[in-house]
Amino acid sequence: MSPSTRTVIVKYSLAISKWILHFIVYTAGFIAFGALAGAIVFPLVGTLLGMDLTISRMIVNGARDGGFYFTMWGPGLGFVYTIVQVHDARAGKATFPWHRSLYQKTDQNKTPSVVDSHREI
Repeated sequence: MSPSTRTVIVKYSLAISKWILHFIVYTAGFIAFGALAGAIVFPLVGTLLGMDLTISRMIVNGARDGGFYFTMWGPGLGFVYTIVQVHDARAGKATFPWHRSLYQKTDQNKTPSVVDSHREI
């Protein structure tokens, strides 16, 4: 295997593992947001509606139900957000600077970059 092939394989491996990690973090963030939102909203609505539960029980129920709801929607939202980030990084308008560095062309050593290999598709 030539050194340039190894370089491309390493770049692809790093890119794939980085975006998988981003997907997992985004999904976990959405689920945590849902649990937090449920823990805040349920006691407010429960108090307004005059429920017979204690505030602590409404917080627990809200966190559980909000977390469950966002467990259904979190992976889909995380996937879409990750795809948007990948598209922006490949287009050169990445939100975060560490997304741009992986997709910049290399001029000095003429090693094909991830961007060069996708141009043919």
